[in-house]
Amino acid sequence: MNSQSGETMGKVEAILDAASTLFAKKGFDQTAVSEIASLAGVANGTVIYHFKSKENLLYVMSWFTLNSLHRRTRMEVAGASCGLEGVDLYIRAFFGYLEDQPNQLLIYLQNSTTGGRHADPLLLSNLVALRTRYLEMLTEVVREGLADESIAPLEAGVPDDVARGIQSLLFGAAWMVLCHHEKRESLLREALATAYMRLAAEARCPGS
Repeated sequence: MNSQSGETMGKVEAILDAASTLFAKKGFDQTAVSEIASLAGVANGTVIYHFKSKENLLYVMSWFTLNSLHRRTRMEVAGASCGLEGVDLYIRAFFGYLEDQPNQLLIYLQNSTTGGRHADPLLLSNLVALRTRYLEMLTEVVREGLADESIAPLEAGVPDDVARGIQSLLFGAAWMVLCHHEKRESLLREALATAYMRLAAEARCPGS
């Protein structure tokens, strides 16, 4: 990497760090581009040059957040001995990320309030595709649980519907922790209990 490329990356990282701090502290709508630029130590035009708009900046940050969560969850779920344990690990990975990266997850949740009105269509499509992959990971472990019989036959819906319901529960819990100061540990226990109830599953894998 030459010095010019390194300088450019340094500015981009500074902008992302500044936006992360301000979005988490003040909210997306209340943060001006000029404030991001000032905290990052760059000119206003530098923010626009690299990201085109504040909305694009939010979507880039949201993609990085979800990608990090997806990778962390995939690594955790890979160690599951059965589908039921995979669901358990998926939920625990989410709450672990919530504990370690609360600001990033808060910014991701704020993204849902913008509606993507001014964001680049490619950024939107990339984020939607990543959201789909994150959901599909959970759907797949539910299917594995049905196949290995660690999860009882579903009566309340197909695996896709059950996975979507569990994921909605997780993001709702994150909102309660980050915006209403609910206890993370309590909501983790509730999420696990609800998931087991929806899956009509015993808290063990076959042969354990």
